[in-house]
Amino acid sequence: MRMNWPRVITLVALGFGVLACRENITAPAQCPDFCPPERITVVDTILSGIVTGDSSFRGYAVAEDAPVFQLVSEGSVVETRGITRFRPFAEFSVSGGDTLVSVDSIRVTVDVLRRDTMVQDLEVVLYRIPATVDSATTYADLDPYFQDSTRLTTFAVDDSLTGSLEIDFPASLYPGIGPDSTQATIGWALRAPAETFLDLTTGESGQFPLIARHITVLSAIGDTVSTLIGGEFADFDTFVARSGAPLADSLLVVGGVPSARTILRFNLPARIRDSSDILKATLVLIPSSPAAAASGDGGTLRALAVTRDVGQKSPRGEVINFVPGSGAVAVLGGATDTVFLDVTNIMATWTADSILPTTLFLSAAPEAGRMFELRFFSSRTVDAPLLSLSYVPPFLERR
Repeated sequence: MRMNWPRVITLVALGFGVLACRENITAPAQCPDFCPPERITVVDTILSGIVTGDSSFRGYAVAEDAPVFQLVSEGSVVETRGITRFRPFAEFSVSGGDTLVSVDSIRVTVDVLRRDTMVQDLEVVLYRIPATVDSATTYADLDPYFQDSTRLTTFAVDDSLTGSLEIDFPASLYPGIGPDSTQATIGWALRAPAETFLDLTTGESGQFPLIARHITVLSAIGDTVSTLIGGEFADFDTFVARSGAPLADSLLVVGGVPSARTILRFNLPARIRDSSDILKATLVLIPSSPAAAASGDGGTLRALAVTRDVGQKSPRGEVINFVPGSGAVAVLGGATDTVFLDVTNIMATWTADSILPTTLFLSAAPEAGRMFELRFFSSRTVDAPLLSLSYVPPFLERR
């Protein structure tokens, strides 16, 4: 008799399938405990009260250590002033029978890193300020020196400028800058027909602001020569802003100058932490006020997990970095919308490694060099942080 092989193969396969899921009376377990379900169950949930400890700390990064300082135009809500102190000029001497006639003008050179291209007709105003300024100098401390009597020059910024500013002013406006060693310290302000900003590089970027002197020399043979000499680097540069509103205990803050970071500790249910597969995790933050930034500007809110939770010191090196696109969201100045921050990779790491603390830090990028600050409601308010979660529960919960 001729075999119907396709039918035989089908019956054998069905037979193995029946045996695979047949109850075994000699074993205590039942087949449904071990056979996979017909489809995967995905749970979508929003966890409230998930954050059990949150605090903000300021001072992680300061303006004088940033690679950029941001000038925000006069009249803006977050108006700033820049400070650049240069190294002292070397004592000037002429050679042979040459004679120094005069120090004619001073040139300050600084690179423009970024600008708001939507606003034109910008003016940079330079002022003469004391060399005693330091990291403790405040916006208000500079008021006596940002006056017409100490103004060095007003420089019109070309609308198409993307490179360096070369700003000249008469040496007579800075008394004492002559052949003797002298230290110059410059104050910066920005004027514009609308609120805007200008990002300038600092010495920390490797693109140092420079100061040089134009001099006139009478040579031994009677020729008069005008030349640019020197080129001293900045040895201190920073910016200061108007004082912001004080931080209430019920709020969390990220960014600002000096920069603040926020620590969040999560109390995850054991069934999620130990056995679930995380598909999507989103941290939901409710702003308490509009995002503070220069008009037309903004920044990035980042989430970083830590390998050890040692309080506010945790982000100083004990940080886990994650792939780009996860744990970061861009926020524009003035935004009041709820912030949704992707923390999927962080949650997946927590479920994969039970030793890691379920703690993360929120920080701003860039830090300290830009006027960008976010404030959110804390776990001590009715608008506390939430966690929106999509996950596959443990197998025994899927039936």
